[in-house]
Amino acid sequence: MKKKFLADIIHWIEDNIDENICSSTLENISGYTIRHLSNIFMQYTNLTPAKYIRQRKLCRAAFLLRLTNLKIMDIAYQLKFDSQQSFSREFSKLFGYSPRQYRKSREWDFKSLQLPIQPENVPDIKFEYCILESKKYHGYRFSFEQKMYFIRENETIIRYQKIIDIMRKYHSDLFISSTFSPHAQKDRHLIVNSFLGFHAKNDLLISTDEEFTSEDGKYIKFSFNGSLNEYIYFPRSVYYYLLPKLRLKRREGSDIEILKYIDTACPGTISCDYFIPVV
Repeated sequence: MKKKFLADIIHWIEDNIDENICSSTLENISGYTIRHLSNIFMQYTNLTPAKYIRQRKLCRAAFLLRLTNLKIMDIAYQLKFDSQQSFSREFSKLFGYSPRQYRKSREWDFKSLQLPIQPENVPDIKFEYCILESKKYHGYRFSFEQKMYFIRENETIIRYQKIIDIMRKYHSDLFISSTFSPHAQKDRHLIVNSFLGFHAKNDLLISTDEEFTSEDGKYIKFSFNGSLNEYIYFPRSVYYYLLPKLRLKRREGSDIEILKYIDTACPGTISCDYFIPVV
């Protein structure tokens, strides 16, 4: 009962993290005094509601710094900090970097990011560290817009369905390499630049054949088996939960997806290895 109650409160906090959430607001939402609510939070999270909210705001700020061109002052304003100075002070205290240093760093440090707390059971995602050798692929490049926080919309589901259809048509594993950059006009959107291809040249598929060499180095590999609808949330789970939980540093480079060809007897199933370059 308490876990369900806490899950509902945390879900509300996540939906309203950009707002000024005070004790009286939490009391009105929960129906409990802030003292009783704090006791429940401490029991399951070892954090007070105020500390959890502050750290989640700073985590949101970290993503905005890395994935948008928003000014630091605007990020502080959006997240309802008293001033840019107080925001920078709190940010530096938690992460050990100033907001400007965090944005400019060639590595993305996830170790101090506060995960969204999930009182309910979360499915385990298998992972392992590996060294990838560079390989040549034949295919083509494409770009698209995507909302932040790796929530993929219906058009992205359609795009992936087409990709899966290509893979199954040619009975071959499919390679996708992607980089993410801030959108120039839309604050909370990304531009995703991708390369899609096969390890072996396939003249039937690709009329404008282009060659791409993957990057070698250390990666962490996350394995997925499930439906397309489940897969659209997979990168979000990796970036929002697993990278902070594992306290990793992401180095420069592309995310790599290797979609594995599976028999059409399982048309609704995706099997994929998702690689992220790490230090």
